[in-house]
Amino acid sequence: MITVIKTPNESRLYTTDFSNRLGTGETVASGVVVSSPVGLTVGSGIVASPYVQFQISGGTHLTTYSINVKATTSSSNILEEQFEVAVRNIDWMTEMVIMLRLLINDMGDTQTYSDTRLAQLLCLGAKYVQEHQDGFAATYTIGVSELIMSPDPVVIGDDDFVGLTVLKAACFIDQGTVRTKAAAAGLRATLGSLSLDTSNNLDGFLKMLDKGPCAMFDDLIKDFAYGKPALFRAILSPFVNNKFDAARNLNYYMSSNRDRS
Repeated sequence: MITVIKTPNESRLYTTDFSNRLGTGETVASGVVVSSPVGLTVGSGIVASPYVQFQISGGTHLTTYSINVKATTSSSNILEEQFEVAVRNIDWMTEMVIMLRLLINDMGDTQTYSDTRLAQLLCLGAKYVQEHQDGFAATYTIGVSELIMSPDPVVIGDDDFVGLTVLKAACFIDQGTVRTKAAAAGLRATLGSLSLDTSNNLDGFLKMLDKGPCAMFDDLIKDFAYGKPALFRAILSPFVNNKFDAARNLNYYMSSNRDRS
């Protein structure tokens, strides 16, 4: 089911398109819109066949409403469409979705990902970040399907959590792109003098994983973990902490110090 997002103060016009379900010469004659639970203000369906349009306003923060649009056609057929409206105070969505779009270069007029899909990826990234690292400004309640991130990390100024979450979400997108491209990699075909060879197409995407958001996330979470003295155990003899493996990470720090000098 499609989920759209609005703030409690927004009043927005929604359009439901029934064109792909109408027969030849058939039109939408009337439309009725119903929402549940109570609390969302939904206007009467305005028919402009093949569309039914209606205004939605109000709603309560952290409540998701089910919208049912019922259209009666000129042939007396009944068509229905359902979707959800998630009402959220979305300071974190506004800021973090823009940051994520900039990272994945999806700011054009025709965007690859909807705001809802990017918000879901951000919630997934937030769950991963919080489960694998502590020491943030708050303990967050995160819901991927409900699009919940509470308290709002942007409002409370938790820049570490915001940055790590955005990078992790971008990493998920890059990994998904690599999986898609890998399925098509290695294709080679010829037709007379014409040829198609995609065997090298995957190389650039693999380099993107090594140098892009995934690598940036790994470096940033190391800096965050090792830069927080409160996260370390007491030094007893060999140097250890709950996130530090000296054998694996010594080279990382030596190279970082060389870069700074």
